[in-house]
Amino acid sequence: MINPYQAPTTAGHSDADQRRVWIALVPFFIAAVAIVAEMGALFGRQFAKEVGVAFGIIGALLVFDLPVCVYVLVKWVRAGVPPDLVAELMEITPEQRDFHRKLRKRPKLDETVFYQSFYERSDVPKHMIVYLRQLLEDVSGCDLAGLHPGDNLAYIDSEMDFADVLNRIERDLIVKLDWDQFRDTEVTFDSLLRAVLRRMATTSSGGPILESSTDA
Repeated sequence: MINPYQAPTTAGHSDADQRRVWIALVPFFIAAVAIVAEMGALFGRQFAKEVGVAFGIIGALLVFDLPVCVYVLVKWVRAGVPPDLVAELMEITPEQRDFHRKLRKRPKLDETVFYQSFYERSDVPKHMIVYLRQLLEDVSGCDLAGLHPGDNLAYIDSEMDFADVLNRIERDLIVKLDWDQFRDTEVTFDSLLRAVLRRMATTSSGGPILESSTDA
């Protein structure tokens, strides 16, 4: 049984970690090419006016690129791992970076294994778990095969509007949710699932998904 609140670790490096390293090395590749080109432009400046223009353009590029190289090098040495430049450019918080790092390292669970690992001994219908996880993937555009019930959904995507999730649930299940209970509080997969099930239990309509689905 997998602990839903602790991410299992896996050996080796994921493809995402390797991409992170290559992205961190990009500024150094740019600097190397630019320096070689700058040297060529410097020695050829006296022969062509166009070379002088190239010299200025490449020099301007280095003004921006070299500080990035220094930043990456310092962060890499201090942390032992390269900085996630994509995440930092997108202004992703440290908590979000840690969350997605855990997603990459955790075992990828399909719908059946996810249900068996976390909810098989509960009274939660399997089809509701499958529906909610698929909904979160559709709205966020993220692969959530490593998601655990206790994960904070706010860390999935800073651009994801949680109102879209609630609207989809209300539309698909024909149920009215109490939006106030989700304000100023941590919403996890499990807490959202339980809130939806409680609300459905108090309504006269079970919703099309609840009525037409059966547990696998």
